[in-house]
Amino acid sequence: MRGSELLRAEPVQLGEHLIVGGAPGAATQVGFKTDTTLKGPWDSAMLLHGTQLFAVKGDVMVAMDLQSADYEKAKALLAVICTTL
Repeated sequence: MRGSELLRAEPVQLGEHLIVGGAPGAATQVGFKTDTTLKGPWDSAMLLHGTQLFAVKGDVMVAMDLQSADYEKAKALLAVICTTL
């Protein structure tokens, strides 16, 4: 399956998963910027080029691809993950 097929309006069956359209990513919300000053329950975190979110707590790194994610929701999820580490 090609990536362009995932952006169609009708649902696409991909194995056991049903993909419905494509969502605009975080870059449409925050632009293609890098921010290394994110505050939260981590030792350090950064937004890289508006498309990736990284956090480090202790000896664990958590990374998220934000191509089709809402930035604020992804950051909230990252905070929950880091709180449980």
